[in-house]
Amino acid sequence: CPMKLDRFVPLLRRAMSRGFVRDIYGEYVLKGFTQGFDLGVQFEALRGQRVFRNYPAAFSARDSVSSAIESRVDRFKSVCLGLWEDLEVELRTRFPDFFVFPMGAVPKPHKPEVMRPTSDHTRSGLNVATVLGLLGHSLDAYKQLEFLFKQQAWMTVSDVQDAFSYIPLSPLLWLFMLFRWFPRREPPLEGKLKKARNKMFLYAHLFADFGSRGAPGTMYVILVRVFVGIAQSEFVLTLPIVIYVDDVAIIGSIESQTNAELTSFQDFTTENFGLTWVVDKRLFAAWHQLYVGFWWDSHFLTRTL
Repeated sequence: CPMKLDRFVPLLRRAMSRGFVRDIYGEYVLKGFTQGFDLGVQFEALRGQRVFRNYPAAFSARDSVSSAIESRVDRFKSVCLGLWEDLEVELRTRFPDFFVFPMGAVPKPHKPEVMRPTSDHTRSGLNVATVLGLLGHSLDAYKQLEFLFKQQAWMTVSDVQDAFSYIPLSPLLWLFMLFRWFPRREPPLEGKLKKARNKMFLYAHLFADFGSRGAPGTMYVILVRVFVGIAQSEFVLTLPIVIYVDDVAIIGSIESQTNAELTSFQDFTTENFGLTWVVDKRLFAAWHQLYVGFWWDSHFLTRTL
């Protein structure tokens, strides 16, 4: 987990004491980064041994899916547990309750040639057992921008790097975050494992994934309710900010100040919280700016596809 608790905790406590972060959100996020986030899952509702096959879309995009999974494994966001055929009996014997969810694949919004894996936690039953509560929120970025993007205003845009994989999961969730897939690299082992490239391995997500019902709400609480509040408490953020899941826009009346505020916010969250940003997708301040699917024009006060 990239969170730097020695820096985060004093900043959080100060922001809470100043009223920039509500106690209920601050305590929830602090608990999540020390004990793992529960994503709103009611664990008493998770019962039974459920094993699902992956969808054809995942097999059709095997290279892309394998690359994405291996990237998570390399960054310790997921772990490969071993050959499924060797572990299945032990898993079923030891644990009365576990889910092996089915994986699919969808194209990335800005790179349709690249397919990313999706986790169908609705079919496995994990999402049904999720109660958002504190994590519930409305995505009202469009309305916020309509109000804030006045004539001659500047907007600068960036997004968080792999936002959901920033969220460490509670160990109570690990048995319900299991999935099966192929190893990307030929296992450097002897015997039957040497030719195991086409056999299924068992994996587990240790950090949130794309498909958990509670992941967007958890990221919203972390980024909007806590990190933004801390940045405002420390006077790193003084301009209006709009966030849509992990896409961030800052609006200002001066071009240089608008760019500087986003840079300062990115540096502040990376240095103190370990949050990383997609550098090559940063859009510098402009009157005519692309954000969450629309071109916003502060000169003519229009938005277009």
